[in-house]
Amino acid sequence: MSEYLLKEHDNGSVDLIEYVPTVVGTFPNRIFAERVLAALDGAINPDGVWVPAIPKPETPTSKEVSTLIAMVPTEASWMASFALVAKNQKPMKDAADALGVSFNQYRGKYAAWKKNRKVPATGSTSLDDREDCRLCGKSFRPSPDRMDLCAKCGRD
Repeated sequence: MSEYLLKEHDNGSVDLIEYVPTVVGTFPNRIFAERVLAALDGAINPDGVWVPAIPKPETPTSKEVSTLIAMVPTEASWMASFALVAKNQKPMKDAADALGVSFNQYRGKYAAWKKNRKVPATGSTSLDDREDCRLCGKSFRPSPDRMDLCAKCGRD
């Protein structure tokens, strides 16, 4: 059941090609097998090259590429959107829709932004409001309980 084909090259040489049947897959019924065959079936053109039945995807034009690039949110638009959500001025779902991204993608980027930003959550952490412990000399932020002792020295 082998088939043979001659294929000529530009330099004048000729290849003798043998096509040997090979089991590609076993299917549960004929309908499914025919669908797969239709997808895989192609034709051999006069040059001896197999042409698949499924067309290759077309490469996008430069105009299509520029349109797609314009749709991608910029870093500045992400930051502005995160700031609005952080101030509770805009729901996260609406912000994701405005940027044209999925809610899960927006939520993940927002969580990473919130984790990595350098804004203190509560109170001031400047070095101006720190004092030195009177026992060990370590710099600490005073609390109302122990104004002149750090946490370690302030334990009873």
